[in-house]
Amino acid sequence: MEMIMYRQATKVRDGGQTVYKGEDALPFVGQNIFVVADGMGGAAAIRHTKFDSDIFDEDKIFDVMFKDALPDADEETVNYVKKAFFELYAVKDCYFSNALNMKKSGYFGSRTCVASFIYFAKKMFAAGVGNDLEKLHAASDECKAEMMEKIGRYFTENIKKAMITASESAKLTYEGAFKGLALMGTTLCGTIFIEREDEVDALYLVAGDSRPFQWDSDGLKLIVEDQKRSDGGMTNYIKANGDFTISAKFYTFKKPCILFNASDGVYESCKFSVSELGLEKLLLETILDSNDMIELKAKLEDIFVNYGTHDDSSTIALKTFGYEGFDDLKEAASERLKKINEEYIKKMPDFLDTDYKEVVKEAEKAAMIRNNTVSATLFAKPSIREYCKNKINGEESTEKIRTLSSEISAKISEADDTEKKLIDFLCDNVGVTDFDASEDTGNGSALIGNKKYCQFKNIRHITAEEATELTGQLLKKNVTPDKVGLSPALETELKELLQSKIDEEQKIVELSRELEKETEEASKNYWLKVSSENDVIDFALSESLISEDEAQELIARYPATLAVDDETAGKAAMQTELCEKYDTVFYSLIKENN
Repeated sequence: MEMIMYRQATKVRDGGQTVYKGEDALPFVGQNIFVVADGMGGAAAIRHTKFDSDIFDEDKIFDVMFKDALPDADEETVNYVKKAFFELYAVKDCYFSNALNMKKSGYFGSRTCVASFIYFAKKMFAAGVGNDLEKLHAASDECKAEMMEKIGRYFTENIKKAMITASESAKLTYEGAFKGLALMGTTLCGTIFIEREDEVDALYLVAGDSRPFQWDSDGLKLIVEDQKRSDGGMTNYIKANGDFTISAKFYTFKKPCILFNASDGVYESCKFSVSELGLEKLLLETILDSNDMIELKAKLEDIFVNYGTHDDSSTIALKTFGYEGFDDLKEAASERLKKINEEYIKKMPDFLDTDYKEVVKEAEKAAMIRNNTVSATLFAKPSIREYCKNKINGEESTEKIRTLSSEISAKISEADDTEKKLIDFLCDNVGVTDFDASEDTGNGSALIGNKKYCQFKNIRHITAEEATELTGQLLKKNVTPDKVGLSPALETELKELLQSKIDEEQKIVELSRELEKETEEASKNYWLKVSSENDVIDFALSESLISEDEAQELIARYPATLAVDDETAGKAAMQTELCEKYDTVFYSLIKENN
C-alpha cells in the first residue's frame, strides 16, 4: 500500500485564478522509489520573470526543460514532470500581472530534483541496484561506508548536472537583483528499497531537512538527522549554482512497518510542539478513521490545511510493508494507540494539549529578566558596590584576586627593600654641608634647602633622614643623579637602584589597576549570583543595603512576575519525563548509527 499527501496553501486572486503558494514538489511513490523535496522559499526566493514560455504548456514542458537533462526518460518520469507543474499552468494567464503569482526558484528546483531523482534511481535499477542493495545488506560496516559514499557521489554529481541543464534549457537564469540567493534551491529526501521476505532494505538519499521516518509496533522513529545548524539554518541543500552533498544511508527494517518521508510542513507543525508523539498519534488516529489509502490521503490533506498553517506546503510520500491490507494496518494502529494511551495519555491526559515545559520556561525567563533588571538598578548604588567589594575581598574572594593581592604585596616588599638600599647607599657615599651662597664653588652638587650634598671625604656623611629626603627628590626627578656629585661608577649604581625602584612602583600600579578591574567584575558576578539565588529586593533589605521605603519603591517600579503554581510545575516535570521516554524510541535509529 502507498500514499502521497500534498497540501498547498492557495490564494484566489481578483480575477478568480487560484494561485498555489508553496514550493514543495508533488511527492512521488513508485515501484521501488518514494521521494519528497521542499523548495527553498527563503534561500531560493528568486521570482523568475524570464524563461521559455513553453513551460506553461503541460504537453511541452518536458521537451523544453528536461529533454537534455533526462534523456530517454521513461513514461512514468515524463508523466511525473507534467503533473508536478500543474500550479504553473494555473497561473499562465496572470503570471506577470502580480509578483505574488510568480514562482520562486525553489518551486522549480524541488520538482526538477524529484524528477532527476526518479530518473537516476531508475537508471540504478536498470544497472542492477537490487544487487547493490543485496551487497549492502551483507557488507561489513567498512564496505557499506565505501559503497554509500560512492552512491551518494553518483546522485550528487548527476542531480547537479541535471539541475543545471534543466535551468539552462528553460532559460531559468540567475537574475542579478537576487544576489546571494540559491538558483533552484531545494531539499531532498528520497528512498530506494527492495523487499525481502521478512525485511525491507532501504537506501536513503538526503540533503537538507526533509525527514525520513519509520513506524512499527514500537512507535515512530526518525531515520536521518536534519542537516541544520542550531539557529535553524541549513548546512546543506541542493542548488544549481553551488556545491552540495547528497548523503546516502542504508537501513534494514523488520516487517511489518511503514516508511514515509515528509517535508518540514508536516513535522514542524505547532500541533506537535510538545512531542513528536503528537505526529504519530495523529497519523494512527487518521488511519483508524479511514477505510483505505485514498481516504487517508484526503483526510490528512484536510487536517494539514489547519495543522500546516506555519508553512505553505505539507507533503508526505508513504509505503507500507508486511500488512495484508488496510484492515491489517488499522489493527496495528489500534494496538499502538492502546499503548500510547496506557503509557502516556492515562498518566497525563493533557500531555499533548499544553506545553507545560514551555510555560515554566517562560515564567522562569520572565522572573529572571525582572530580577536582573532590579539587580542592575541596585548595583548602581555606591553602598551595594562597596558591600560586594567587601565580600569579594573577604569570604567571596576569587583565586585571581588572591593571586593579584599576593603579587602586589610581594612587589611592595621589593620596592621597600630597594628604597632601603637607596637610603643606605646614599648614607654610605654622600656627604653634606650647610651651604652658604657666598661659598658656592660651582661644583654642580645637589642643592636641597640650605644643604649641599656631595662626595667629599672631609665632609660628614648624611643622616638617614637626609638620605630619605634626597631619595624622594631623586624619585620625583627634582634632582638628577649627576647632581649628587658622585664618581661615575657610583653614579651608575645609583641610577640602577633608582630604575629598579621606578620599575617596581610601575608594576605595583599595573597590578593594582588589574586588581581593581577584577574586583569590580567579581563584585558584579557576586551580585548576579546573589540575585539569581534570591529575590534581590528581599536580599538587599535583609542585609540592610536598602531601606523599607526603597524596597517598596522598587516593588512598585518592578512588579513581581506571576509565579508558576505547584500543579503547573508538577505537570511540567511529568511532561518532561514522558517526552524523554518517547525520545528514547524516536531517536533510537540515529543513536544506533552514530
